[in-house]
Order: sequence, then structure tokens, then C-alpha cells
Amino acid sequence: MGIDRRGLKRQAREDMGLPSPNFRVVTLLYILMTAGVSILCSLIPLPAGSEYGASSVTMFLSLLLALYGTVVAFGYTLWALWASRRLNPGPGALIQGFSVAGRVILMRLFILVRLLGVCLIVSLLVPLTLMAPPFLTTTILLLVLAAALLTVSLRYALAPYLLADRPDDGAGAAVRRSAQLMQGWKWELFKLELSFWGWVLLRWLLMAAAYGFTFWYSGLSQAIATLESADLAVWIYLVANSLMAFALSTALTLPLDLWLTPYQEVSRARFYGFRLQAQQASAPQL
Repeated sequence: MGIDRRGLKRQAREDMGLPSPNFRVVTLLYILMTAGVSILCSLIPLPAGSEYGASSVTMFLSLLLALYGTVVAFGYTLWALWASRRLNPGPGALIQGFSVAGRVILMRLFILVRLLGVCLIVSLLVPLTLMAPPFLTTTILLLVLAAALLTVSLRYALAPYLLADRPDDGAGAAVRRSAQLMQGWKWELFKLELSFWGWVLLRWLLMAAAYGFTFWYSGLSQAIATLESADLAVWIYLVANSLMAFALSTALTLPLDLWLTPYQEVSRARFYGFRLQAQQASAPQL
């Protein structure tokens, strides 16, 4: 038995339009709390001194931002879950994850350990492929690794929703229950994710247009003709990270992000609700 993806996505569009304030306001706040904070932190001047001290500060800030982003992302998952249940969540949902921050981080660590385990298992296949041509070996290993990582990611995709519903059960229980719920349903979730790829491709095209215009406006042809390869690489890096590139790419992609991000999240929450109801319906009556 499969799912009605069109019906599920139609319900998701209806769900995300009901909360007040509008889903675009909540999503904009989420982007500001994650990407916006990351950009602000990148503007912090590093302490003068040894290179070791500067790299330590950078590593610490990166780790802190990763943990912070994980918790805020869980808050956005909460908003999507409550929106799918038509509970009229507000922006306050974005900070609800901090009340269970330890469990959220532990859940992500459990999943990360499993992903690293998959990488280790795939690496053990390297000696078995030494007799094959190098290009073929690399291609096969990359395909096997991608398929394995995708399978594990789908297996534990519902863990955040299970933790949101039953936080007292702990992170480990959410991860285990996700594996149970996704047994035999990974392909259905994969097809749901794949159905958004037209919009994802449109976003990439908008990004490419923004950066293409920025490079053209900044004189890419002249730079290629006059600069050495090393200097050209530095020039490309500076232009790609310029304020113009950031402003133009944001202006082109932000309207789409404010609609596509909640659309995907609420659709995933709807999928979780479908699986939860199906499991409860199939449970033996006492």
C-alpha cells in the first residue's frame, strides 16, 4: 500500500496556510535565526595572535553554530508538525526545541554514528575493488556509499517527529521507533522527496543566474584574459563571496525559499502522521 502523494501535498499546502502569523513570517524568522546568525558570526573578527588560537576559535564557533542550528531546526519541525495537525502554531515554536536541546542533540548524534558506521562498512569494500580500473572503482564506491547513506537517512527521517510527540521517551527511543515506522516505507518517502526536485532545480537555476550575472558584471572575461590561474582562483573566490553575489542570490531565491521550505516540512509531517495512523490501525485490539 502506498500513499497518495498529490493528496498529501495538497493537504500540506492547506495546512501551512492556516496558522497565524503567515508561514512566510515564521520561515523568514527561521532563516534569520539560522543563516542570519551564521552570517553575523562570520563577521566577528578573530583574535590577534597565533594561527592555532584563531583556528580554535573558528572551530568552537562552528561547533556552537551547528548545535544551535540543530535545535532551531527541531523547533521548525515542531511548527510543521503542529501546522499539519492544524493547531495554529506561532513563531514561539522555533524556540521550543531549547527545552529538550540535550535530547535533540543526542538524537542527531545517534543518527550520525549510524551514518559513520555505514561509511566505515563501505570503506571495507576498497580492498575488494583494487583489481578493477581506478575510475570504475571510485564510481562504484561512490554509488554504493550514496545509496547506503540515503537508506540510513530515510530510515531515521521520522525520529524528530517521534521525539516531538514523546520527548520523555528519550532520543534513543525516537531513533528506534523511526526505524520501525520506516520499515518497508523508505521508497515512499524517497518518492515524496523526489517530487520536490523540480522546485529544487528551479532554485539552483536562480542561484546560477545570480552568480552568473555577478561574474559577468564584475568582468569575468577580462579576468580570464589577464590573470594567472592562481590569481584568477582568488578573484573568483572574492567575487563569489561578495556582497553583490549574496544580495542578488538572496533576492532571487528568498521568495521561493519562504514557500518551498514550509511546503516540504509540512509534507514530511503529513507523511509521519499517515504512518502513525497506519501503525495504530494495524495494532492488535486489546
